[in-house]
Amino acid sequence: MPTINGCSPRPLDRLQAEFLRDGDRLTLRFRNSSGWVDTFLSSWFALWTVGCVGILIKIVQEPSLYLCLFAIPFWVSWLFVGGILAALFWGRDRFDLNPEGVTSIWSLLSITSTHPIPLKELLAFEVQEEQDSEGNFTCQIAAVSLGRGFTFGSHLPRPEQEWLVHELNQQLQELQRLAGICRPLKLPVNDDYRDCGAPSDSHWTFREEPGGVSFEERGKLSLLSVLGLLFINGFWNGMLSVFIIGGLMGLAPEEQVKVGAEWWELFWFLVPFELIGLVMFIGLLATLLEPFRVTRWSFSPGDITQRTTRLGLSPGWRSHYSCEGTLQMTVRPDLGTARRDVFGNLLTLQRGEGQYYGLQFVSDRNQDICAIRDLTLGEAQWMKGRLQAYGRVLHQGGADWT
Repeated sequence: MPTINGCSPRPLDRLQAEFLRDGDRLTLRFRNSSGWVDTFLSSWFALWTVGCVGILIKIVQEPSLYLCLFAIPFWVSWLFVGGILAALFWGRDRFDLNPEGVTSIWSLLSITSTHPIPLKELLAFEVQEEQDSEGNFTCQIAAVSLGRGFTFGSHLPRPEQEWLVHELNQQLQELQRLAGICRPLKLPVNDDYRDCGAPSDSHWTFREEPGGVSFEERGKLSLLSVLGLLFINGFWNGMLSVFIIGGLMGLAPEEQVKVGAEWWELFWFLVPFELIGLVMFIGLLATLLEPFRVTRWSFSPGDITQRTTRLGLSPGWRSHYSCEGTLQMTVRPDLGTARRDVFGNLLTLQRGEGQYYGLQFVSDRNQDICAIRDLTLGEAQWMKGRLQAYGRVLHQGGADWT
């Protein structure tokens, strides 16, 4: 169990989270909110609502395309902040640890989202630190598993986080002992995994093919990503359309069409902003098409092929890697999965044990050949086990898989 300076965390007199223990079930309940954030956003939302209502009245009285485009950024911001306030005031988080595993349940009125982790895949609970691009650290509780874990409790004070982690790990160890699940203090990431199965939440499937095997992953639509990109596109491109419709096309009320050098000056001034808006729109389309993305890694004697397609099309995203001799497969923490924004800028960097791994392929000359990245620990171990099991088939005329 986790300790602080070799000692177990001492009980706290008062908890922000609601902590309930009922036999072999442990439940945490709390809502993610902050007093000053609630107050600031509520005040901003009230003033912004007055402005949005005023714009709506103006459009009803004098309907025009220009006014509708002008209103889009205001209405999009109003919906976005309104959703945040609804989550702060009425959103609830609950975490249940029981003999079946742990389940994260987030609810907002009648909307519910769950994230279950089976007991056999749950590794531990720990306090994790994340560093943003400005060097600031935030702490949160992480449920670490062979599959995709989850985090919670970032708004709790550090002593409470450490005490909750201690209690959760005690309960987890007892449940796994009763279920006959034995976990070493530190799991080896490289071993023989021929008997490993894929995690229950894995998006990868295994296929036997003539002359080899393959792993295939299908993309999954992220509702939060879609909503976030809709807000960004609505705000940025809505503001941009006001300048295009009003300044370049002259459709703004009581405004003359710009001509000559003044028109060209505005045209070239807007080009960088239009390119940024185009990139945002392409990002939105790519996110909407994510369910139609298929990534396939094929393994045959002496050859590894990676291919990514969308809607059955493959615009050049295909890579071949030749391999001979003895091929080492190594499960490594994937340092390339630090969180980045849509432009690739670093947002956060997780310290300590990461939850994403890569399956690295290394030649007998100790040269890196390729790697399957963005895997969970369980996925990387399962893939290595499948390739170890089919190593004799793949070795015919090619590499020896170890």
